[in-house]
Amino acid sequence: MLHMTNSIERRESIKRYLLGQVSAAERRQFESEYFTGMVLFDELIAVENELIDSYVRRKLSAMEQQEFESRFLTVPERVERMRFAQALVTYASRCQGPTASAEPIVLRGVQPDNKTTGGWFGFLRPHALALRWATAFLVLVLSAANAWMAGSNRRLRGELATMRDDQAAMVRQAKQSAQELNNLRARLREEHSIPDQGEVQMAQVQPHGDKIGPFVLSSQIRDLSLQYVLVLTPQIAWAPIQINLERDDYPEYEVFLEDAQGNQIWHKTELKSHPVRSAQHTIRINVPAKILLRGDYALRVVGIAVNGKRESVASYSFPVERR
Repeated sequence: MLHMTNSIERRESIKRYLLGQVSAAERRQFESEYFTGMVLFDELIAVENELIDSYVRRKLSAMEQQEFESRFLTVPERVERMRFAQALVTYASRCQGPTASAEPIVLRGVQPDNKTTGGWFGFLRPHALALRWATAFLVLVLSAANAWMAGSNRRLRGELATMRDDQAAMVRQAKQSAQELNNLRARLREEHSIPDQGEVQMAQVQPHGDKIGPFVLSSQIRDLSLQYVLVLTPQIAWAPIQINLERDDYPEYEVFLEDAQGNQIWHKTELKSHPVRSAQHTIRINVPAKILLRGDYALRVVGIAVNGKRESVASYSFPVERR
């Protein structure tokens, strides 16, 4: 693991990372810390510069030199920085070569003047002047190098900030997608947990002694040919019916039961809807079984507004079988 408890250990860990001396898990941990801290970014640039300087000055071990060339120099921008540093070192070594000074020329009978061998006159000697010009040029080159490195660091900081923004956007998008997926799964579970309307009716319309389960009427099955049969026996006194509403727009309802000829045979008022799952509302009624003979029937639902106005809501058809 990359333990970065102080500056020295951090720099050593960064060096091992740059030379490819870390495991895959350590690399992932380092890159995770790299994308979340500007301090680590600054130290990374500093260690890169130190590695480049050590390489061009041949201060790396044979193993580190091999890893530097095979792992570190895989990025074109690093290769460019290495070549620039190498050129600076080469130029500096040439300027610092042997510069032994020659003895001044002395005319016969004239003692040499110490003032002509030192001070400003000594500075103007040919080899000293060349050395100072070289030093000035080297300082100029180093200043340009520092300016270039500063610009390169600013560019890298900008790229890092852009990468962080992109990473944050991807994380937000992933969270949003995960939330949408969870919502979809919840809806699917809810839909699959609600049995098919036909299955409900088939399971509940069969009589069991003197009781019967609720007979469900839904807007999805209004065609008489598709409806299941409400089976009644002499022992059943009441037929429970559950009416599923498409919308619940009224505070009160009333229902009218009609036979196949359109004659009203039963009426119920002051009915309230009841919420069930999937934001659905139902009306539950108990119809006297004795008025339901063998044949076809229609159940008409009327909504009563707050002002007392009545409006037709829906009509459901169903057959009755006597056994």
